[in-house]
Amino acid sequence: AEYMGEGGEYRIPRDGTHFMFLLNYLRDREIDLPPEPTRTAIEREAVHYGLQGLVDLLNPLKSKCVVKEAVFDGKRGMLAELKLTLAPGNAFSITLHFTATKKPSKSQGKFTLYHRQATSKEDNYLPSLFFTDQRRLTACHGVCVACHLTSTTAFTLKQRYHIALLHGSTSLSLWVDGVLDNTTPLEDPPNVFTDGSLALHLGDAIDTPNGRHTGFVGTLNEVTVHSKLLTAEQIGASAGLRPMCA
Repeated sequence: AEYMGEGGEYRIPRDGTHFMFLLNYLRDREIDLPPEPTRTAIEREAVHYGLQGLVDLLNPLKSKCVVKEAVFDGKRGMLAELKLTLAPGNAFSITLHFTATKKPSKSQGKFTLYHRQATSKEDNYLPSLFFTDQRRLTACHGVCVACHLTSTTAFTLKQRYHIALLHGSTSLSLWVDGVLDNTTPLEDPPNVFTDGSLALHLGDAIDTPNGRHTGFVGTLNEVTVHSKLLTAEQIGASAGLRPMCA
């Protein structure tokens, strides 16, 4: 805004066509979704004014909160189905707050933190994330025949961390508390569906050639799937105090 004179007036050098939508959001913290062309114009103005909450409301299909809070005892997991159209190249991000209360033993192997796959009888898997006996997170690509990266962070039990897993068409990266922890290129293209029907497995036990491993023991909060690659600024916002799940 530009200061105009002694009367305290300010001039805002923006098109005022959609300004009423911004004012209504600031008053009520909600908005009736307009048609797509108008929605795009409003989003452009919301980005200009730094109204991230309005941007999120205008894009209900770009981020999907799956679980606000869930506690796992290592015996039973949970399954949540969701509709979310992935970005070009099947790019997506998953953010969550994670607290482990028990370290896996070597005999139990890996605890499944979460596991995401398309809802189909065929095996079409998106990357999975495991909490290992070294108190680290390991991200695996595809059907987890090979693991692609392991966190440099060794996690302290009963301490809460923010995790972001970003899956692009050419790379996989892991962020811890808003800081890039590790990244690796992907040699094979992701094998996923693009019809928007997905399922998110949380805390499940897994079957491997060496036997069945115990599920995750701890708490997950604010588990959110984003149909795009988040920026460093967006990851930082997710890691902060602003809740992603209403």
